Amino acid sequence: MLKNEDIICISTIDWEFNWQGHQEIMAAFAEQGNRVLYIENMGVRVPNFKDLHRLWKRLINWKKGIRGIRKVRERLYVFSPVIFPFPFSRIASRVNYWILLSQLKGWMRFISFDDPVIWAFLPTEMAVDLIKHFRKKLVVYYCIADFEKLVRQ
Repeated sequence: MLKNEDIICISTIDWEFNWQGHQEIMAAFAEQGNRVLYIENMGVRVPNFKDLHRLWKRLINWKKGIRGIRKVRERLYVFSPVIFPFPFSRIASRVNYWILLSQLKGWMRFISFDDPVIWAFLPTEMAVDLIKHFRKKLVVYYCIADFEKLVRQ
């Protein structure tokens, strides 16, 4: 059982989306005394017209927090990153990485969020790059589906 740890969750879904294992696990960790930073979906495909409502909600959630990070429960924070929605563009990916890294490092330094356990649901290059950057205690990759097949849909 994890207790009194800092945990970064790299999720494939947004916090306010249909309640699933991602949110359940992280909420349980927070209730057990861990501090959790839940990073919402960073995009795995180019958005289309039906995604406009979700994108608008992301902007609203970003504004609710400080640099996109808001407290939703005791010891549980949600990061709604606003990044360029072009996951297959090398240039956009590099810019997004530096945007995310800057925001995360500043927030982590501000609240002394150190040596986290990183719990990843997302095996993208962006997620791997973020994981590589941080000093961490442990990395958990929670594989719940064949990611390659999901991205192609």
